Amino acid sequence: MFLWDSCSATKTQRFKLPRGSRGVSACGISVDGSMIAAADLHDKHKVHMFSSAGDLKWCNNGSGDKILDLAFNRKEGTTNFATAGRKHIAFWDESGDKKNGIFGSEDRTSFSCVTWCKQGMCYTGGANGKLYTWEGNTCKSSV
Repeated sequence: MFLWDSCSATKTQRFKLPRGSRGVSACGISVDGSMIAAADLHDKHKVHMFSSAGDLKWCNNGSGDKILDLAFNRKEGTTNFATAGRKHIAFWDESGDKKNGIFGSEDRTSFSCVTWCKQGMCYTGGANGKLYTWEGNTCKSSV
């Protein structure tokens, strides 16, 4: 995996996935640029965290189902991120701890996209056509 400067088209960093990885399905860069996370296509859909210098900080199992998107929290000073995909959403911290999404009374679905606002709220687009709003790892609403 490579990081490129979009203005000069020069490669700025290389991130080497561990042996057994099968490609990248999603990746994201933290707001401050200090961390890069990537989900791979391994059977366990592993999630990898790198420093911007290219060092692998950790690698953990993501989900039994494919991860389609990954996004870092945009709130200043935060380093957590979310992965979303087929039949799941998960919330990760910088140390690699994962919390699965809690749907409560909302419809469980697959997600094709995940994003965050600058206030730290997370939003996902469901395969059922609904937009889900998350606070922490708990779904607060869907419309």
